[in-house]
Amino acid sequence: MLKRSLALAAVLVLLACGTALGAPVTVQLRVEGSTGTLFEGPVTTDGKTITKGGHTVACDGTINPANATAGPTATSALDDGAIAAGVTWDASFFAPDLFLTRFADQTSDGWGLAVNYVSPQVGGCQFQVHQGDEVLWAADFFGGPPNYAQKSLLRLDGPAKAAIGAPVKVAVTNGGTGAPVPGAGVGNALTGPDGTATVTFGSAGVVRIKAEAPDSIRSNGLTMCVSQSGEEDCGVPAAPVAKDSLAPRARIAGPRDGRHYRRGPRLLGGTATDDVGVTKVKLALRRHQHGRSCRWWSATSERFAGRGCAKKVFFGIDAGGKWSYLLPRRLPPGRYVLDVKAFDRARNHDERFVRGANRVVFYVDRRLRAGASASGRPRAVKIPVLLATRSASYQRVTRARAARVRVGGRSCTVPAGTPLAALVPVLTQYHLGYRVRDYGRCARTSGNASGQLFVTGIGPDANAGNDGWFYKVNDRAPEIGGADAAARLGRGDRLLWFYCVFDERARSCQRSLRVLPGKGARVGQPLRVRVRGYDNAGHAVPVAGATVTLGGATAVTGPGGAATIVPTAVGALTVTASKPGLVRSFAEKLVTY
Repeated sequence: MLKRSLALAAVLVLLACGTALGAPVTVQLRVEGSTGTLFEGPVTTDGKTITKGGHTVACDGTINPANATAGPTATSALDDGAIAAGVTWDASFFAPDLFLTRFADQTSDGWGLAVNYVSPQVGGCQFQVHQGDEVLWAADFFGGPPNYAQKSLLRLDGPAKAAIGAPVKVAVTNGGTGAPVPGAGVGNALTGPDGTATVTFGSAGVVRIKAEAPDSIRSNGLTMCVSQSGEEDCGVPAAPVAKDSLAPRARIAGPRDGRHYRRGPRLLGGTATDDVGVTKVKLALRRHQHGRSCRWWSATSERFAGRGCAKKVFFGIDAGGKWSYLLPRRLPPGRYVLDVKAFDRARNHDERFVRGANRVVFYVDRRLRAGASASGRPRAVKIPVLLATRSASYQRVTRARAARVRVGGRSCTVPAGTPLAALVPVLTQYHLGYRVRDYGRCARTSGNASGQLFVTGIGPDANAGNDGWFYKVNDRAPEIGGADAAARLGRGDRLLWFYCVFDERARSCQRSLRVLPGKGARVGQPLRVRVRGYDNAGHAVPVAGATVTLGGATAVTGPGGAATIVPTAVGALTVTASKPGLVRSFAEKLVTY
């Protein structure tokens, strides 16, 4: 399935060469290959258009609707680093980003991205970077079976000067969590249980050391001047004392991202880390009901308030490394979005919200969520599915059982209840060939390791440019992969898979139709039928010029998106709506008398 802003585990990237669009920033870029460091150093970068594999994309963050203006991105930094090093790089296109395949002489199908040791959930051209950010691209970003989890990102810290033969203490931590890493190799020593090691140097000069450990991405380089006195600078001017400009990193420990709760949680909690110290944490909690109305949590009145959530409303709590907020009562049913940002003494804070890190989306269901058994395990629910190719449509009710799909030379398990699991029976029944690509490391057992499987072709219809396969649930395109366990469907959901023709101006695929017949259908009596068209965000507009079909009768909608049709037969009939250039509607059942 094609996804525009996802959450895909930072394995996407974009393109090379163009015109500067935003304000330049200087970041610390590092490119780690399988066997060594390919690039490490400061890079000044700006937003630009980049061309790879015949595709040109604005690599300035504007392909991500979350960014209001153009600016430098993780991939523009990669491109400027390649230019500085005099090397080239390649990428394969996967709308709206490119998937990094080669940097210099290093080719890999498992490149990953982290900014300040956190993996974004969008591609490199969608993720804007700021002054002083640490941008890491690494080959073999994920480990092996059984979970194919992201490897630890090592961070090495230590002094800038050392004396010949004198012991020097350095520390190795997990850059994402700050936890010490024992057993890492640093120079001529190994780190102990506390993540520290003592190294010595036998001759004078500038030395550069790195830390390495199993199932980890090697660390940043630590440069030291080794001299007889231990006080010299080796002719390298000391770096100016930098103003603290790095934002604290906030993480949410609970509620869990993608989780469905029978009883609404009361405790919101997590961590916040900063080189200087966290002074305050701010939260924004939004509640969506019935997929439409949205209200925000007011800490002053301790209730959900307002109408609409176009602007997030934050409230502050005093916090340090750990933060928590206890709600006065359990959350009622609904879909919730929790965003967290942390502040330090310099008032630095991060306005970028990443699913699974400082943003979580969770659900509260009054009863056990359809799609889960009494034991809490997902079960196969019945789902109406409409598959709309460019030349035909197929509709049936499927049981979204766990399914196996072939990806390359291996078999991957798709979790039960997910949109991709519901699609597989339709493909099988109608003998439609398909192609799936894995942007992570799928597992043979069901789970989130399969969450980065994407449909790249069905029958003769293959992804090309910004066009390709999307899905919608209840007329809305979710921002999550179709095989991700967090995308599980529930009883009453309707699933549409369709070939998207992407409109750059509208930032959406072509609209999908929904037909809404009136009540009291009688033979020979006029029946009013309304037709609505939905964009990716689920926003509907009346559709004029759509053809409505009811049994053997047809009619065309007028300017208000309504048509009057006269049933010609008694019994159970279906009513549909279609219009060239739009996705046809589900066939709705209608009994005429």
